[in-house]
Amino acid sequence: MKKVIVIGLVIIAVFYILKQMVYKPYISQKEMNGKEHKLRLGSFIFIRQLGSNNEEEYLVYKVIHINGDYVRLSEIKQVPQENVRLESDFNTYEKLKLSNKSFTITGILHDDLYQGIGNSFAIPNHLLKKNPNSKKTSYYYEDIPEQEKNKPFTTNAGDFDLIFRPVYSKEQIIDNGVLMPWILDAKRNNEPLLYEDISQEIELILN
Repeated sequence: MKKVIVIGLVIIAVFYILKQMVYKPYISQKEMNGKEHKLRLGSFIFIRQLGSNNEEEYLVYKVIHINGDYVRLSEIKQVPQENVRLESDFNTYEKLKLSNKSFTITGILHDDLYQGIGNSFAIPNHLLKKNPNSKKTSYYYEDIPEQEKNKPFTTNAGDFDLIFRPVYSKEQIIDNGVLMPWILDAKRNNEPLLYEDISQEIELILN
């Protein structure tokens, strides 16, 4: 009797392991191939990672430029408001992941975003005059002009700035579910090179 119970428990354990290691990843991959999760211009990419102090960080990006294997992202940030406490990264992350379409997320061009000092607790006044709807927004990201969104990337250092303007591999995003940046190799006349030492696992792509 004990032998039968042991065999039964072993079988259950094997099925559980197979479910966790084979079935669930297969279903997850199948779901990620759906229309709502395919990478495209305007997609949201969700990253959950360990920060420098071993604390979890929660980041949400919007895809603003795709050309060939090059993909540029822009981080979604919460608009500071006077007398309103900013939400934690986790709360923002979960809210956007569950229902990003219920929020106003505004793209702001670089030159507009950094023009003048503005009010540190709200969207700068010059932006409100240019786009009154900005006052209604909850979140924003740094956007690029429409005419630049289909242009090829150049080998200028500014186009591949790892800190301020990182560019990621489309193939790595789709095939391996990671953000892996391109850099310019100064030893090879600024030839683009995949920086394999730095990669971030993607939790979700959402359209």
